[in-house]
Amino acid sequence: MPQCSFSRTAALLNATPVQNLFIAEYMPKAPDAYVKVYLFGLMQCFNPALAQEDMGLSLGMEPQALAEAFAYWQAQGLVNILGEDPLRVEYKAPATPAPLSGGGARRYGAFNAALQEALRASLGESGKSRVFFPADMQRIYDWIEVFGLEEEAAILLIQHCLAERGPRASMRYMDEKARRWADAGVLSAEDARRRIQFEKELQSGAQAILRRWRKSRQATEDELALYQKWTKEWGLSDEEILGACAALTAAEKPTFAYLDGVLENARLAGGTEEYARRQAALEDLGTNAFKRAGIQRRPTASQRMQLDTWVYAWHMSPELVLLSAEYAARESRPFAAMERMMKRWHEEGIQTIAAARADHGRQEKAPQKPSPSQAPSRALRPPQRTYTAEDLKHIGVKLLDDEDEEEPQ
Repeated sequence: MPQCSFSRTAALLNATPVQNLFIAEYMPKAPDAYVKVYLFGLMQCFNPALAQEDMGLSLGMEPQALAEAFAYWQAQGLVNILGEDPLRVEYKAPATPAPLSGGGARRYGAFNAALQEALRASLGESGKSRVFFPADMQRIYDWIEVFGLEEEAAILLIQHCLAERGPRASMRYMDEKARRWADAGVLSAEDARRRIQFEKELQSGAQAILRRWRKSRQATEDELALYQKWTKEWGLSDEEILGACAALTAAEKPTFAYLDGVLENARLAGGTEEYARRQAALEDLGTNAFKRAGIQRRPTASQRMQLDTWVYAWHMSPELVLLSAEYAARESRPFAAMERMMKRWHEEGIQTIAAARADHGRQEKAPQKPSPSQAPSRALRPPQRTYTAEDLKHIGVKLLDDEDEEEPQ
């Protein structure tokens, strides 16, 4: 079946019918640029040979301005926007003029122009653009009408989001930030500028932590909230926060939530310096305990927390931990055996080496069900030994005199 069409030259000599209803009822109230967009699109509808003409290039308008113009005509009932990327528009026959709901594009003509100018200023140098389609614009209008943001504050918010996330910043991200600003009473342009400066400072500090962990992304909102708590509520300096990161060096995936726990413990311990000292002692204790227990690796984060509980919460001496490790070396799961022993000693009030040895002797004499997994060869058992003050000096442990006297030699 033959397909026929006018050439581009012939199409340009053709005429585009414009209904008098449009000229009399719609055109006088519409911004001039919006009229140009409507007529150019109408020409393309009636002349398929011109459908591929670049409207933006022909009219000297940015994609955002074209989208705003068609949003206006959609609100007037003259077109339907069928798609946003790429922009696809279906023209309708003019009818009785329809009022704009919720203010719409006509009410915000000056705002739309200011937003377009702000976008050019924000993204122009990068050569990138950002288009807000009708649904996006309605949400932005809601910031003003529902949340109470001033128009300039809304524009500043959009610029800030684009600076944070680039041209691809999602509308959802912007909408959530607008809600948070409104909840915090950030409504005026001056409030918005102060808030942006505050958020930039938070982001800079949080990113310093991420860089320490070799992460090049921006901090999330949850991470910024934690950083704000540390610096504003707890009064910690960046140096103290970064210093506490040393406690996470053994963690495979350090996180802000993990660091929050470290800083909370540091507060309870009397400061980050004291906490760092305690963590260094625990690290040394764990290394030696694992060596005594025959565990060929470093303690995990949860195991270090368990060591912290034994020494600082239950106030059990490090030499008891080392003794439990020596006994646990005979077991198939040494650390689990250490946990059982330390829990039993804690519950029974055992605090000395002599009492712990006596308890262990009683446990060995007690009848037990044989278990293949708990019967290693004697050849694999490490020799028993006692610990002197010199042995424990490097972890800051000093044996009590009465314990030295009571321990069998």
